[in-house]
Amino acid sequence: MSSNHFLTAPPPCQMENIRKNAEIFNGSYALSVFGAGSSRWIGNCTWGEFSAHVFWIEQVTYGNAIFTQNGREYLVNKGEVFFVLPGASFEYRVGPAGVLHKRFVAFCGSSLMTLLRTIGLIGRDVIRPQRPHDITRVCRQVYALMEREDTDSFEEIAVLAYRLLLLLSRDIPPAYPEAVNKALLFFEQNLTRHITQNEICAHVYLSPPYFCKLFKRHIGVAPMKYHTNQRIAWAQSLLTDTSIPIKQIALTAGYEDQLYFSALFKKHTHVSPRKYRRKTNATSIPAINKKLFEKPSS
Repeated sequence: MSSNHFLTAPPPCQMENIRKNAEIFNGSYALSVFGAGSSRWIGNCTWGEFSAHVFWIEQVTYGNAIFTQNGREYLVNKGEVFFVLPGASFEYRVGPAGVLHKRFVAFCGSSLMTLLRTIGLIGRDVIRPQRPHDITRVCRQVYALMEREDTDSFEEIAVLAYRLLLLLSRDIPPAYPEAVNKALLFFEQNLTRHITQNEICAHVYLSPPYFCKLFKRHIGVAPMKYHTNQRIAWAQSLLTDTSIPIKQIALTAGYEDQLYFSALFKKHTHVSPRKYRRKTNATSIPAINKKLFEKPSS
């Protein structure tokens, strides 16, 4: 392994369905894919590079990940996609769910960077596709073609590469004012605790009346309601993808009072956390990550 890479706590993960094709990578294609596959991580493991050499995407299909790129940190949940950009310093690791399953596709081609700039993917770290299954399906199709290991499939792979980038570009959010972008990132980085209106306004250096009006104009909801919605969505993910006790999920989402959390959850989803978990069949998932959410003893 070159010194450009760093890996901590060699992951107890099962790497599977990985295909690479040097002939495509070294070819004269304007755009194509030279690598695709999936991986499963469980436990405390981290992978990263100090300067990425290629562009690739990773879609979380189960659990979640903590992704950091050029100093910006994100919690990436099921269905969401993060981009590794050429030249970027990045790191990703298993998220609070304690498990991470993902699919990835690595791109190449003489026109790749021009295309990424044209469709607006340069400068993006994470997107939340409205139809994540479309992304997953194309990733699987790319892998299936690469399994053939023949030149007849190269043209089809190139077509799918274009299709995948176009699918991703349609989910790029509109450009927001700097204060709104800064607030969105701050909310995302603080899903596990309560934030006051004064705190977020101080963070973006705007008065509460002006900031609330600006935020609602661009996002469609008031900032504090947005943050609550995100925390509830985070709790929904934990209820779906883990078997962590509901009390611990409430604490993880920043609610010390489980009864208040349950009432708020039901207000947003119209079902209790327990019924939501039963509905999504999360109880069949092994309790592999409970200790990650337990507070250390004093």
